Amino acid sequence: MIREAIEKIEAKKINLIRIFSIILILSAIRDFIEISLLNVHYNFLIILHFNLFYIAIFLSYVLIITVFSKEKVGKVINISLIGFLLIFFPPLIDHFIFGRNVTYCYHQPENLLKNLSTFFFYDECIGKGQIIEIILLNILASFYVYCKTKSLMRSVSIFIFICLVVDFFHIPTLLLNISSNFDIGTSLYYLLLSSVVLILLCYRANKKMLFGLVKNMRPVRSFYAVFLVFFGSLLAGIYDVISLIAGMLAIFFTWQFSIIVNDIYDQKIDNLSNRKRPLILKILSEKNYFNLAAIFLMFAILFGILAGLVPFLILCACIVIVFLYSFPAVRLRKYIFSSSIVGICSALAFLLGYFSQAAITTPMAVSLSIILAISISLGVTAKDFKDYEGDKRDGVKTIFTVFGLERGKTISAIMLAIAFLMPMFLLNTLKDLIIILTFAIVASLYFKKKQDYPMTIVFCILLLVYVMLRLKSFI
Repeated sequence: MIREAIEKIEAKKINLIRIFSIILILSAIRDFIEISLLNVHYNFLIILHFNLFYIAIFLSYVLIITVFSKEKVGKVINISLIGFLLIFFPPLIDHFIFGRNVTYCYHQPENLLKNLSTFFFYDECIGKGQIIEIILLNILASFYVYCKTKSLMRSVSIFIFICLVVDFFHIPTLLLNISSNFDIGTSLYYLLLSSVVLILLCYRANKKMLFGLVKNMRPVRSFYAVFLVFFGSLLAGIYDVISLIAGMLAIFFTWQFSIIVNDIYDQKIDNLSNRKRPLILKILSEKNYFNLAAIFLMFAILFGILAGLVPFLILCACIVIVFLYSFPAVRLRKYIFSSSIVGICSALAFLLGYFSQAAITTPMAVSLSIILAISISLGVTAKDFKDYEGDKRDGVKTIFTVFGLERGKTISAIMLAIAFLMPMFLLNTLKDLIIILTFAIVASLYFKKKQDYPMTIVFCILLLVYVMLRLKSFI
């Protein structure tokens, strides 16, 4: 009978968006109970911190149970959602049975061994209700593992292992020394932990899917987008490491979101020009792609919030622009000026990094953002070479579909050279002119001969490194 009940729960079909929705709804109810009963002085960042903790611990439990039970990820998620209902009980038990009227807190790392030996029973930071919750969750996990494997050793091992892992969630106390805001530091920690665990779950669920997505990340362009954030923050002066990391990851996930959205709406083009894309190879369905786009967007927004108010607003502008770039009703991509969209987003990524560290702008930051927008708008036209056949069939106007391949290569090479010369407006010593001119000639001639757009991005990154070092007087 128990086995039948477990199998019935496991058989339910549920997608990623619904899973996160259920977790967030249950977390919101827990927040309400805790705030009402335990005198929590709450604000938005505290609530965000709490909810990211719940997401991280849920995903961690799923991963651990999956490993010990050797069961499929989807089935374990369905079972774990039932166990997740126990999150309501700690504040209720602590308030009504043990008379607790103060909120929970993190125990100090120096008390780790003592707390482990007594299972946190004498730690005032941890509520008795929380201890009961953890014991019940571990018993349920052990029981499930035993039902699946018939191994007493495995069921006992998972109980002990989870007890040890629980302390891992108290590492945020160490962030007090590197973050000006504890809730931002802890939120970043749990968000990073959730990202890593989610990747590991994807690996266990579908290795082929994960490897397909990794290959589709456009690593050079992804690195370039993240580098622009770092470039902006370095110009401002890096004072807040937490905001810098959050900003870089926000742009990274925004870029991955844009890739997914672009692939969904570019299937006709990719059938001709990019036949190794996961969607074209049927590694993932279009429905799965939409779910992934939603997950990437969620992570981008969450990391953006942690980067600060102005960086978050800049990120929102980027998200709207990259969505309109591909969305069929608008599809800015089909116009010949679409390269300027990439230039604008690049400048915004730079400014996001800058404002993650600084409250006010400077003439240098403004000048750099304008130069980035113009130069990248010119240089990025080279990316359309490989999509020529697909763009031509789909009616997308690019340098190559308008002027033809040969003339397009020449025009694009000239535009690349002009783009690489733009830093001359900031650096004008003889040494700077020689180095910048060398970059411009090499990049344009290399593209004219090889049509290798990712390599032009590498040249661009190297030139930006040089500009950054010169502006900061390192060389």
